[in-house]
Amino acid sequence: MFALYGLLTRHVSRDDPAMVSFFWTGISGAVAITLFGIWDWQWLAPEDWIWMAALCLCGMTSHYLLIRSYELAEASALQPFAYTQLVWASIIGLTIFGDVLRPNVVTGAVIVVAAGLFTLWRQRLKSA
Repeated sequence: MFALYGLLTRHVSRDDPAMVSFFWTGISGAVAITLFGIWDWQWLAPEDWIWMAALCLCGMTSHYLLIRSYELAEASALQPFAYTQLVWASIIGLTIFGDVLRPNVVTGAVIVVAAGLFTLWRQRLKSA
């Protein structure tokens, strides 16, 4: 789904600036989440509002930058970098949450990252 999102965002960016895509994805996401989440609404503890504001600010900034990157570059050039999320999520899980990586997870992550790097390398050879 993330790859499809990247391709569709790149396609839309041919006609619309990044701010338009950012607006509509934000509105549609807010409506969709509200429709499902309103039934389980619980107020945050007062001390958690700062963390929620920081989360929202980071999320909005990163989402806008992601949309902007698809406006400037081809999805096939950006996708290998998106797979580094696997590496960062694993590092955070290991160091902060004490997760343990099983061998099959490491093998799968290596395959996915290697495929992304190979695609990037092959594309650079084609363009050179």
